[in-house]
Amino acid sequence: VSRRSVWVVLLLAGSLAAKPALAETDSEWPQKGKTLEDFVGRTFEARYGGMTFDDPSLNEIFGETGHNIFWVEYGLTLFELVELTTATGFYKDSGVRVDAQGNKSAEKDTMKVFPFTVDATFRLDVLPEQPIVPFAGVGYDYWLWEETWTGGGEMSGGKSGSHTSLGVNLLLDIFQPSRASRLQASSGITDSFITIEWRKQVIGDDSGLSFSGDAVLFGLKLDH
Repeated sequence: VSRRSVWVVLLLAGSLAAKPALAETDSEWPQKGKTLEDFVGRTFEARYGGMTFDDPSLNEIFGETGHNIFWVEYGLTLFELVELTTATGFYKDSGVRVDAQGNKSAEKDTMKVFPFTVDATFRLDVLPEQPIVPFAGVGYDYWLWEETWTGGGEMSGGKSGSHTSLGVNLLLDIFQPSRASRLQASSGITDSFITIEWRKQVIGDDSGLSFSGDAVLFGLKLDH
């Protein structure tokens, strides 16, 4: 048998073996499978965007705009329709302290926040290679915060609350299908999206520090 014939046989065998693997990870809905594991996937998302706060004390010290936050989210997908995820983030801001009369001082103030959330999200993803996927979600929040200022002053604590979110996922695979197929074969990523999300959060209470407000976030989402 010639070396060329061997290569031809190996290539044919590889292509035949690859087709079922791609079919099994195909994200089109409704999915086909025999066990629950066939309908369970994974999702990863990184988001970045800006927040506005309802708390006047935060706005006086750190300004009313420019509150940027970064999120990383990971979890499970069920039937390509429901996501159960956890997320963590980071927010840091600097400003100038004010006294009880609202007068600015010379003391620099820095706020650091590490939020954690548990989320449930519904995605209306029911068409093959659906280009725009709307979603809505709810979640529980716990925000760890630390505030420091000039002279060694420091305060810290935790604030609990909840959030609701609305947005859309914009499918990237339709722009370069061949590259998407290669990415799926090599890494198991079935879909990639640009995400646009509006979030309403209620964190803390009226008696103390509150991180309640709105956020608009943009990110990249990868489904496995």
